[in-house]
Amino acid sequence: MKLFWVVSLVSIASVEALGRIQQAKIKSSNLKGNIPALVPPSAATIESVSTVVPSPTKVFLEPLLQVVRWYDSNLKIRPLRTKVITNSFTSSLGDILAQSLTCSSIDPQRTLAWSIAGLCYFGPILHMWYNGLARMETFFMNRWKTSKTTAVIYQIAFNQFIGAAIVNACFLYFISFTKMIVTSFAAGSFSTFNPAAAFGFATHQLHTTYASMMLANFAFWPVPTFINLYLVPLRWRVLFSNTCSIFWKCCLSIITTSTLR
Repeated sequence: MKLFWVVSLVSIASVEALGRIQQAKIKSSNLKGNIPALVPPSAATIESVSTVVPSPTKVFLEPLLQVVRWYDSNLKIRPLRTKVITNSFTSSLGDILAQSLTCSSIDPQRTLAWSIAGLCYFGPILHMWYNGLARMETFFMNRWKTSKTTAVIYQIAFNQFIGAAIVNACFLYFISFTKMIVTSFAAGSFSTFNPAAAFGFATHQLHTTYASMMLANFAFWPVPTFINLYLVPLRWRVLFSNTCSIFWKCCLSIITTSTLR
């Protein structure tokens, strides 16, 4: 009888111990369920954080990209107006650079004359000229079955020996008349405007400075022109040429500078 009671007590104690162990396991599993798992951040989360805190590179480049997009939209909508205004700016900048290198002070009348030359002479000519060169490239590649490199070389030869020769010669007369008009306007009287003197001065420069101008042209322009025609999209070619022409117009300004009496 005593053995029976001992066995019963041991069984009851074992059942209670097993129950307590089971309850402890349940509590432990509940605690584990309340702890959040460490999940790596998704790509969307990283992108949202990057938009909130932009990188220094993006902060620097974004305004520049906005300007590029604005300029490109103007090239598509108003190509001629955009190109002539840009050329006027680069012509002025080239003359200011030339005066900074050769003069003790800046002559605003001379810079205004160069700005007018970019607006009324170089800008329209370059707009039509590069469109014509693009049609020439299409003709060479479609009719003559040439490669793009060969077509670009033909364009450079035509540009240097025909286009530049005519444009630079006519420019001497244009800038001579423009400088005299600006000088007369600044003096407040057009009585000093003398077309014969302007024509004679341009003819004199044609005989004295035209050869050095063309030699400088042949030395400077072939490489930029090849890059422009081979790599740059058509609507951006005038801008690329304008950027390079800041230094070229600086050279032209030095060559053609003289005081008209």
